[in-house]
Amino acid sequence: MKALFVTSATTDVDSLVRAWDCWQDVRSERVMFPHMGPPMNNEILTRARKISPDVIFYIGGAQGDGNPDVRTLCRLRKLAPSINLCCDAGDEPWHPLLRRYRAADCFDLQVSLDGIRAAPVDLVTITPVDPRPWKRSKVLRSVRCGFSGGASPAIVPRGRRTRDTFKIRFQPAITRERVIHYLEANELIVVKRRVKGRSYSDHAGFVMSCRMILNTSASGSGLVHQIKGRVLEAGWAGCALLEPEASPISKWMPEGSYFSYRDVTHAKELINDLTDEQIAESAGLLSRHVRENYHPRQIYGEILERAGVDSP
Repeated sequence: MKALFVTSATTDVDSLVRAWDCWQDVRSERVMFPHMGPPMNNEILTRARKISPDVIFYIGGAQGDGNPDVRTLCRLRKLAPSINLCCDAGDEPWHPLLRRYRAADCFDLQVSLDGIRAAPVDLVTITPVDPRPWKRSKVLRSVRCGFSGGASPAIVPRGRRTRDTFKIRFQPAITRERVIHYLEANELIVVKRRVKGRSYSDHAGFVMSCRMILNTSASGSGLVHQIKGRVLEAGWAGCALLEPEASPISKWMPEGSYFSYRDVTHAKELINDLTDEQIAESAGLLSRHVRENYHPRQIYGEILERAGVDSP
């Protein structure tokens, strides 16, 4: 099946494309646009017509002049069945745009990938993860608890005129980062921050070196809690998962396959007090459930079926 991904040029989109390609005989094509830049409507349509895909996956931004307009999205749908993949569909700032797309019949199917059931879409699922980077013959779990992903530096510049050039940032604006920074400052977690040029393989290698992974579930707006891709990554990595209590994870993963924490104090207690046996048992349960139920073939297969597209 020849798939075309029409996407914004953002890092997180790469993982969704890889998750499709990992089980396909024919590698997908991709047309990228700068969602905060100038529109590329004609260029997108020209390239899509030339590629002549069997299915089109669209991944755009909630705002930005560079997003294809409604007319362009409707024209893409005439070329092939068209599916909108939205990583934050449960987050309220996205709802007006998703409703506008629905009213204009831009897509055959709109899909939420954040696990929040109350989203104005046709199908709710969770983010597919390519299992290939997580297949390693030898794994040394040298880190008790880690975090890998986007987080601001714990040490930030204060300015040239101040006596102390740097200070520890204990009060970041985002609740997620308060948890990460507190645990890091108290040497309870090892943090591997996302930086330009860092490969996904490097990210996977670090996660697989951890016995537990700390996750955060707040959406970009902070209004809701989501199922992040890190949940399935922990399953593929075979490590235990520390998940916020407010997360909707219980609707997707069985009891005992994760440890819920109420706040940073509770997270600290879990990291200190969980036994090796408890960690291993929970990690094993999560890994088995993810491998049996959430291979990209299963997630994308359900999406294709709901869109009325024959799955290869």
